[in-house]
Amino acid sequence: MKTNPRPQGFSLVEVLIVMAILSIVMGALYATIFGSSSTFTSNTRMGSIQEDARRALDDLANEVRLADQKTLLVSGPTGGPNGVTFNVPTGIVAGVVTWSSPITYQLQPAAQMVQGAADSTAQNLVRIQTGVANGLPQRKCDFVSQGGIVGPGGVVSPQGLVITKTGTNLLITLTLTIQDENRKTLQTILTTSVTLRNSS
Repeated sequence: MKTNPRPQGFSLVEVLIVMAILSIVMGALYATIFGSSSTFTSNTRMGSIQEDARRALDDLANEVRLADQKTLLVSGPTGGPNGVTFNVPTGIVAGVVTWSSPITYQLQPAAQMVQGAADSTAQNLVRIQTGVANGLPQRKCDFVSQGGIVGPGGVVSPQGLVITKTGTNLLITLTLTIQDENRKTLQTILTTSVTLRNSS
């Protein structure tokens, strides 16, 4: 006697189990890829603001290093905007050092929109000499949240530039904060110490 062989194929229960397992695996794979992409974007943006902060801090340090110690003026929240004003040597005439017109690095309010509303805390770090203000650096950053750090790109908090003078040394701290397109807050704090070299 011949028996009927078992029919070939999968039962409905087997198909549903495979679909459930496959959807779990695909969901985990999607979450991993999306998380990696978000982390990569945040790390790229963080690298960019650190580069901008370092460039601005280096520009400020290189110039203030040559400052005349007697004319160097550090200002803070009680004495106006955080910043520093100084003169640098421009040459020697008849054996006498000539000095530049005053140079000021300070924070100034920046027009910035955050989530459709004006952000009154946004600041630009600017270099001012003879009344001309230049945002630093002179390149545009590609942050979603525009305006702020050193030139366009982020936000410098009101205490984002702190300069402390002790004798002939300056300690300069620059704090930069930005919110990326995922509304994740990125912050970098850079500090440098400068020894002043000149006196009039």
